Amino acid sequence: MDDSYAQCRGANATPLFCYNVAMMKPRLFTLLLAMFVIGCTAQQETKQEPTTTKHPLIYDDTPFVVAVMDPLAVDLACACIPGFAQRQYRALSPVLAEALGRPVELQFSASLENHLTRSPTGRVDLVVGKVSVVQADAAKLQVSLGFLGHLTDPNGKTTHHAVFVVPSDDEEAQTIADLESYTIFFGSPDAEEKYAVAVATLATYGIAVPESPPTFMMPIDAVFELYNVEKSAAVIARYEKILLEGCGTIEKGGLRIVGTTAEVPFVAFYAPVSTNQQDIDNIKSALAKIKDDENLRRSLETTGVQFSIGSNVEAVKKKKEPIGHWIGHSGEDRIAVR
Repeated sequence: MDDSYAQCRGANATPLFCYNVAMMKPRLFTLLLAMFVIGCTAQQETKQEPTTTKHPLIYDDTPFVVAVMDPLAVDLACACIPGFAQRQYRALSPVLAEALGRPVELQFSASLENHLTRSPTGRVDLVVGKVSVVQADAAKLQVSLGFLGHLTDPNGKTTHHAVFVVPSDDEEAQTIADLESYTIFFGSPDAEEKYAVAVATLATYGIAVPESPPTFMMPIDAVFELYNVEKSAAVIARYEKILLEGCGTIEKGGLRIVGTTAEVPFVAFYAPVSTNQQDIDNIKSALAKIKDDENLRRSLETTGVQFSIGSNVEAVKKKKEPIGHWIGHSGEDRIAVR
């Protein structure tokens, strides 16, 4: 028992003193209880805060959806060859988020249709992928896209090519000219380097291609077919041969290159033609930072982005060029418009 209550029982205690002592503990208890409740409430409010870390400049919670279709993205390739086909697009997310003031959501798929199906907004705001494949998908889905810029490779190139390959023990075929009597397996028509450009390359050697030549979506299927059909060759992208050998899918040295196709544009960035000019400028501002950031260059295996001249999105809206038409400088601003 504390001293206050002992003093209240003393001879000199007054009624007012004892009344104050009697009321003091309930008031103290009430005060402590109130402080406890306030503290718990504040703690609960703190726990309810979102755990997602946003860039401090984000002012719009609508996700900016990036459709990654780049075959050299680490999420779409195999992690077999250090420094090749290991592009880390997640490194680009905070740069885009800062420029746009919106959270960025990355999606990985070789199909534009898959991206549109998965998107929380029902649309994509930025597409990066192989030029011919992006254009073919956009045409099929009647999605209007405007070209923004090419992503270079580590040597600054923006193009790539396909190769004609035969089994290494095939001694008859040494050049493309030797393939006249061969069965040739092409890639998907959507991949121009493995179909349209390959057909054009054969034509320069006077080699006619059947109206409906055998095609394969997956390069490994075309390669395996070489060992089932005598006197046959396959057309695969150069990067695909590197990956097939590097990942051990086929024996290194098991295929021999007898020729190559012409160079075609490789990986590029696109945005919907409905994108406003301010967002286009912000996107380009973010992509422009790649060339000056060593970590970004290393993460994306590039020297930077080569942009088109002027505003392609506005040019597309005004000119309404048909699908597959080449516009702009050097014929490199290819677009798909509906």
